[in-house]
Amino acid sequence: MQMKTESFTINFLDNQKDTIIKLDFDINTNRLALEHIDHPKDRRYCHIQSSDQLKLDIFIDKSIMEIFVQDGEGVFTERYYVDSPLNIYMSGNKKPICFEAYDFLLEG
Repeated sequence: MQMKTESFTINFLDNQKDTIIKLDFDINTNRLALEHIDHPKDRRYCHIQSSDQLKLDIFIDKSIMEIFVQDGEGVFTERYYVDSPLNIYMSGNKKPICFEAYDFLLEG
């Protein structure tokens, strides 16, 4: 996902529409914050260099999520346990974004 830099929040929701993992970006501090619903006091942060675009590569499996920020300038890895695929909800970004999603099936 690549977007014009602006403050935003991405919520990763279970099938009951409850937030499991939340990713916040604050344009004023150039800081991303990751919070897991099961560990609210263990908020993790990543500061990035100022840029007019923010690139996030987000990989989601059945129980793990990896987020690569600016091609590896920052990385988050988070475990989660839900019975269904996550839903993604983004808020706060008023500018258009470029979003690509892929499904991979591993055989073997």
